[in-house]
Amino acid sequence: MKRLSTLVFAFSLFVVACGSDLTTASTQDPVESTPSSDVELPLGGGPYPIGAIDFVVTNTQTGEQTASYSLSCLGDTATLTGDWSPADDDSMCRQLAEPAVQSRLIDGVPADQMCTEIYGSADVADVIGELDGQPVSTTFDRTNGCGIDDWDNVMAGLLPLPTNI
Repeated sequence: MKRLSTLVFAFSLFVVACGSDLTTASTQDPVESTPSSDVELPLGGGPYPIGAIDFVVTNTQTGEQTASYSLSCLGDTATLTGDWSPADDDSMCRQLAEPAVQSRLIDGVPADQMCTEIYGSADVADVIGELDGQPVSTTFDRTNGCGIDDWDNVMAGLLPLPTNI
């Protein structure tokens, strides 16, 4: 019996300790869930990855270079220079933070990837630079289904619309 009363007492202490006190009102101001715009982020802090990437797009049928531009991203600063302005530099740097984009730029085309044999256009994009400390050196083309998908979906907004479609 003594054991049962000890268990009941321990349980009642637990219930009282875990209960809320509804009679006490909080006098503290609520804490903001988002950082104030007055707060300075450290260098490189912000939504963008850290990177500088050069894009050179060439049409292999004509040999003409159709676009050449550079994108630099540093935390909260985005800079786009060159002869092609597809979108704003902010959205381009945000896109570079996407895992699928980073994987394709850094790792390249998966070796075991099976692709449909469908021709999209003669456009080729050489992409060189650095992204979050990793070297980037890859090529995008539209000579098969995988290349078309990379160009139109993964890199949409980072590469210009294809020519000669």
